Amino acid sequence: MSGQDVQKALELLQEAVNLEPSNLEARANLAMVSVLIARHDIVSEELRAMDEIRIAAERRGEPVPFVQQVKRIADAYLGISDKVNAKIIYKELLKVAPDNEQIKDTLRGL
Repeated sequence: MSGQDVQKALELLQEAVNLEPSNLEARANLAMVSVLIARHDIVSEELRAMDEIRIAAERRGEPVPFVQQVKRIADAYLGISDKVNAKIIYKELLKVAPDNEQIKDTLRGL
């Protein structure tokens, strides 16, 4: 993927997030592309926004696929062999989903 392709992908994903700010999948996709180009600032911003969406949904009693979408971001870090950032995200996920065996198993392997 060329630099222009990545920039276009970021623009399109940002547009998707702007159109539907509560869409966790769109935010996760933006964060995953940002992982690939080492834009940790964007990843952090999206993780923070996703957590706010999760908290608001919990207050309303609505389920959201927070753990699944954030796990995709952590997996993207693993995909580029960045175990440090992956581990940070998995530890945060464990606070939200302490009984999730898949997250526990992944953390044990890091």
